[in-house]
Amino acid sequence: MRMRTLTLRAFVTGALIAAAVVVAPVPSAQAACTFSISSVAWSPATVDDTATDTSTTLTMKATAGFPYVTVQLDDLASNTHVFDPAYARLTPVTGQAGTYRGTVTVVPGATPGSYGLRGVTTANSQCFLATYSGSYSAAQLAAFPALSVTGAQDAQAPVIASLTAGTGTYDATRGGSIPVSVRVSDDLSGASAVTVGAYAPNANVTPYGTSVTLTRSSGTARDGVWSGSLPLPGGTQDTWTYSVSAIDRYGRGTQRSDLGGFSTFTTAPPPKPTGIKAVSLPAVNIGIGGSGPAVKVTWNQSTSGQPVAASWLVTPTGSCARSAVVVTEPTASFGRTGSMGLCTVSVVARNAAGSSTGVSATAVL
Repeated sequence: MRMRTLTLRAFVTGALIAAAVVVAPVPSAQAACTFSISSVAWSPATVDDTATDTSTTLTMKATAGFPYVTVQLDDLASNTHVFDPAYARLTPVTGQAGTYRGTVTVVPGATPGSYGLRGVTTANSQCFLATYSGSYSAAQLAAFPALSVTGAQDAQAPVIASLTAGTGTYDATRGGSIPVSVRVSDDLSGASAVTVGAYAPNANVTPYGTSVTLTRSSGTARDGVWSGSLPLPGGTQDTWTYSVSAIDRYGRGTQRSDLGGFSTFTTAPPPKPTGIKAVSLPAVNIGIGGSGPAVKVTWNQSTSGQPVAASWLVTPTGSCARSAVVVTEPTASFGRTGSMGLCTVSVVARNAAGSSTGVSATAVL
């Protein structure tokens, strides 16, 4: 352990004063992060991954005291990731200090060859997220035993067999969606993602006006149907072309834009109704103790050429106060409160676009 001496200088009332200060040694972070690998073993040491995902167990003996060891695994010849995931996580084996073990899955269709350590990462309370691949050269890592992978290689991208989707004309005034499904096959590793998009030359959107990532609804990753709902580009009037893409678990991709398309149009929303001209109440309708007849209110319907109301909101207040009601005919009836006085009724016409300005009438009832 090396001690260091620093000299501090200060000016005090014009005089230079020098003092020696002993600084305590700082522990070496590298020493605290020592991690050494003594052996690596695979069980089984050879796997044939042609038919399906194949698992093997990786056991590493190394410096004890770490909660995990993450190992990057590559094709030693081409530096290609072939594992799913590409990083294997090893954990301590109970009762065996310094032994770490984990399961490695090889995706079908890996290039036949030897696959070994590419990098090692670990951490503990003294060594936070330290990476040890720098402590070992590629040649040193390659010297540890490697996993031998045999079987056929997945050299083909997925095949997009068909698209089932609407090819008509859709009202996109308020958006919407189109159900879509795609049949995709892949020779070995299987499809991992399928996307359907749609683009239009005149649309002010890039690269696609709309898209959706599908989920597999039937079959397998090697031959299955992927489904979802493609959002309609709201407020557009265009001709759209479908674009379908698929990738396999090795990242090989394919794309097709020859599977048809659809058109969208928009319609102007109906204007708010404005056709109420007058509301009519009984002129004078006095009933002793509220025993008079029910109050009946009527109003003029929309005239020809004006926006049509789908319903009316009728709100009585004053001596005829009751809860507001919604009616679909231009008339409403309700009882009185039992006291003589002013009764005011307001009527508002409504349709899908909104509500008109209220029109009201008042009478002594």
